[in-house]
Amino acid sequence: MDQILTDALIIKNNISNSVPRLSIYDELTPIDSDYWIKTEELEALLNYSLKGKSYEGLAARTRSKRINEDICLSMGYPVPKSFKKVKPRFPSQNFDKYAQKSRNLQIWNDKITPTRRYVILILSEDYTVVRVKILSGDQLQKFDTTGTLTSKYQASYRQVVKNEAVLLSPTDSIGLNPYTNDIIPSLYGISPAANPLADTLLNIEKVFEKLSTIVNKRIPFETGNERINGQGLHELVCKALGYSVFEEDGSLPDIKNQLLEVKLQTSPTIDLGLFLPNQDDLLEILPLNSRYAPKIKDIRYAIFYAEPTADGKEAIIRSLLLVSGEEFFTYFRQFEGKGINKKLQLPISKVLWSKDDEEVKEYFVDKSSI
Repeated sequence: MDQILTDALIIKNNISNSVPRLSIYDELTPIDSDYWIKTEELEALLNYSLKGKSYEGLAARTRSKRINEDICLSMGYPVPKSFKKVKPRFPSQNFDKYAQKSRNLQIWNDKITPTRRYVILILSEDYTVVRVKILSGDQLQKFDTTGTLTSKYQASYRQVVKNEAVLLSPTDSIGLNPYTNDIIPSLYGISPAANPLADTLLNIEKVFEKLSTIVNKRIPFETGNERINGQGLHELVCKALGYSVFEEDGSLPDIKNQLLEVKLQTSPTIDLGLFLPNQDDLLEILPLNSRYAPKIKDIRYAIFYAEPTADGKEAIIRSLLLVSGEEFFTYFRQFEGKGINKKLQLPISKVLWSKDDEEVKEYFVDKSSI
């Protein structure tokens, strides 16, 4: 039994023995470390409990209820007398569940929430659980290949962008500020995708000082290829901050270890995705000093404006704006139009149906030496 599953079973035991007994409707956060099941642990626990289990011959509603009951038992929760129609369906661990025989995931009457977990049970033709995969809302939106299925927030800078680096927020958000530093040990050897720690978390002023060195540098560029363009910038950002490798896991924010989201702009319109920078939603990040659980509004936003070269093969970073999520809309104007569709259809990549865990992992992870 590997360590991740061992740790998950310890949390399950804590939930089973909680006094008063916790239910799936008692909301927890990562700061509740004795009872909060981290994503990798939750995935291991559900695979351990549900993989190979058959729900053949059950009517659709009965099958859904039975799966919900088994999920509760898998985590150590008592099965409720009835399941409430709440969002998410499992509030205690902040996740929704989808049992899928096909790759066409449908989300009805709800928007994708970036910090929510989406538990996907992959079923065989006879309704046997083949595997369980968990994606964050931020990862799930990667499967919106048309750009029309989900509503995405957009914004623009209120002033004219000049060729310079500007620190818009002189300090970090009120909640995060006490846990940041002006001087820290070297980040060399630390993963940019690792959870942030209070003793290695740079304050926004120091982040700005390091990222300002990127202005006027060049990155590989290909029109319409956001992945290639974004990776080139992210590698520069990691190097400027002092990391020895570039690594991201596809979750929010891009540089998790420094609570830093990176945006590459070749036009004034900034795509914010499925969330607003000043939201109070908790990130799935371990609490700093076991006391403060970071929120979306604590994220620092590094917005780089770039100009493609004449041959279209490179882009030159012309300017940088750095702002805290808490103050984002002090300096940026949000566009209107926030409605969502009644049904979101997301064609999930066949990679998730693979039996090769490493292949699945690599779908979301970018990693290279810098």
